[in-house]
Amino acid sequence: MNVFLYILLACFWGCSFIAIKYVLEIFPPFFSAFLRTFLTVLFLSIYILYKKIPSPLKEIHIVLKWSFMGVFAFAIPWAALFWGEQFIQPSLAGMINSSVPIFALCISWFVIPQDKVSSVGIFGVMLGFVGIACIFLPTIESGQNMSLVGMIAMIIMSISYSINVVWTRKWGRKINLAWAIWIQTLTSSFLLLAVSLATHETYPSLHAIFEYPKSVLGILYLSFCSTTLAMIFFYHLIHQWGAVKASSVNYILPFIAIFVDYLVLDHLPTLYEWVGVVLIIAGLLLLHFYRVKKTA
Repeated sequence: MNVFLYILLACFWGCSFIAIKYVLEIFPPFFSAFLRTFLTVLFLSIYILYKKIPSPLKEIHIVLKWSFMGVFAFAIPWAALFWGEQFIQPSLAGMINSSVPIFALCISWFVIPQDKVSSVGIFGVMLGFVGIACIFLPTIESGQNMSLVGMIAMIIMSISYSINVVWTRKWGRKINLAWAIWIQTLTSSFLLLAVSLATHETYPSLHAIFEYPKSVLGILYLSFCSTTLAMIFFYHLIHQWGAVKASSVNYILPFIAIFVDYLVLDHLPTLYEWVGVVLIIAGLLLLHFYRVKKTA
């Protein structure tokens, strides 16, 4: 059962990049990100009520802490993800997304005292950054300015995710995961709606929405499958397997994103992009097995 959930989780997250592409056919980027967070709040509310999970909302300091972390967990990265994917392929977004653990390790060296710098860690990070450079190289050489801007947005997404990962480790999580994500996505939905309104995005009419059912299905998939169910499955795997083994699902996401991009849009990465993603994953695997050995 756990292996099945692991595979399903990888598919949910790996297919999210192509789903975003469909959503952007009709919905503007910041409003799309708002819809994803707001619908996630609704789905999580149903789950919380069904499971009768005790509420932590009376503890203001907990609500404020997780609301603040939600800015880096959802608001900033999803704003960057939806906006940036207007200009790049879904597979490219998936490849850059795989760099999150690389940035997280770099940040943790500065803010978590027990995370000491090691020669293995430095080598793994160096491989990761060389891989990122290889992914960027074809776009830089071709002079595709908007594609480059979209890729930079993906880097902002990865760094924001990394900050959240490190802060979660540093501060700990003393509330149920469902409530933590509920608070974060609720805060993020308000912020993303405010950004959407401030940037004067143009919203589609109901008639236009009905003409693009793939966009509606895409946003439902992102909020229900790729966020709500995915986080529940991930939390279950962490309890069953431990955080290190469960987090290994991230290493296969870019390859699923590449496969789906080819299957749906008939697009394959360039040679440099292939080399880049392989180097990033190699660096991550090096760090992964080093952490397993160290933990043992």
